[in-house]
Amino acid sequence: MASSLANNLRKIYPFYISGRPVLVDNNPLQVVNKHDGQVVTHVSVASAEDINDAIENGTAAEHKMKKLPSYTRKKILGDLAGELLKMKEDMAKVIAFEAGKTITDATGEVLRAVDVLQHSSEEAVRNEGDYVHADISPRADGMRGIVSRFPRGLSTLITPFNFPLNLAVHKVGPAIAAGNPFILKPSPRTPLSSILFGKLLEKTDLPKDCWSIINCDTDDIKPLVEDQRVKMVSFTGSTEVGWMLNKMAGNKKVHLELGGNAANIIDRTCNLDHSVDRIAWGSFYNGGQSCISAQRIYVHEAIYEEFKQKLLEKVSSFKILEPNDPAAFLSPVISDDSAERLMNNIEEVKRKGGRVLCGGTRSGNIISTYFYISF
Repeated sequence: MASSLANNLRKIYPFYISGRPVLVDNNPLQVVNKHDGQVVTHVSVASAEDINDAIENGTAAEHKMKKLPSYTRKKILGDLAGELLKMKEDMAKVIAFEAGKTITDATGEVLRAVDVLQHSSEEAVRNEGDYVHADISPRADGMRGIVSRFPRGLSTLITPFNFPLNLAVHKVGPAIAAGNPFILKPSPRTPLSSILFGKLLEKTDLPKDCWSIINCDTDDIKPLVEDQRVKMVSFTGSTEVGWMLNKMAGNKKVHLELGGNAANIIDRTCNLDHSVDRIAWGSFYNGGQSCISAQRIYVHEAIYEEFKQKLLEKVSSFKILEPNDPAAFLSPVISDDSAERLMNNIEEVKRKGGRVLCGGTRSGNIISTYFYISF
């Protein structure tokens, strides 16, 4: 893959059904540069029939994936990590424009994904069981118990926009390590990094029938969750959608990683400057679009005024820079709707008696210089 990939994008990219690229020109999904709002490329959208094929083939491949030796799964994941590292710069540029990240943050995401693949590779050969002495009474004399772990089967993996590559890898890596076929469904706001990851999967020894990567209309997603041939659903995203999918999934295994409301306690014994730096970073990194972003701050009254002043100085120093500038930190939120929601939140806080101590104005989809609110 050429190093100039991000500057020489195709007009349209495929999705993958059973490890095979499928290119469809009809109503493709737009990939938008979140920094300037321009459409940079398109991604093909799977039909209901395509989704059924992915489920049918993935189910048929469960035995094949289960029989894949641990050392082979280890090699596949290690090869993926190596290939991803080779295209670090290109993938970072893609993440930067499709997710609206700075190039520094996007590069960090790629390197984190490499780490996850390497760790998954190591875990592929640690599928340990247990041997239990079960002679707990005279009637159980001589009895032993053997615990073995088995792949669950075809898994649907649904990922969000805020870490489009890393959170995909967080699901794909363990699925391969444990021997599960999978269907990866990325966010429609950030589909390209997952499709490019599919190009890397093509290069490995992973059996083709064992994986699919699809983009689809909202109306067509139901089988990926409700179909009884799917044995597990893993979802990362909003709390509302997560619990809705949990209900749709019926009696199958469901793994949910949902939104947070992270509290931070600043005690009087803290290193004040360090705490200010970490709170500022944790609040505004990636436009605040992280499930572990700092959302509530509790400060000991003895240091409250000093902490507040230092935090205001730090936050006020943030400037909007070009995303490719290594010093850039602020980034846009993912959409116009998200920016409007944030502005409405600020107005609501004002109406309830809160005070905006700095920033709080909008520049495109960046809430410029950001804000700190005190009641």
